[in-house]
Amino acid sequence: MDYDKLLTSFAGFGLQATNLSTAINLVNKMISHREKDEDGEYRCTIFLGYTSNMVSCGNRDIIRYLAEHKMIDAIVTTGGGVEEDLMKCLSTFH
Repeated sequence: MDYDKLLTSFAGFGLQATNLSTAINLVNKMISHREKDEDGEYRCTIFLGYTSNMVSCGNRDIIRYLAEHKMIDAIVTTGGGVEEDLMKCLSTFH
């Protein structure tokens, strides 16, 4: 399966698929500008902003992966995200 062709075709599927396609194109553009310049500095800074419900609805591992692999430079979140992280650290959570 050619995933690049599949995701590119989303541009004409409908409202949500079109928005997903736009987001994919923007992320790819950010990644392409993220290459280091001749001084070893990144040419752009990538911020990830999210609300606390993004953590509780199953995106925690995606956010963690992006941070661990240095794919983002800064995280901006609401206080609810920090609270949920603290709850998970303090006791067993399923």
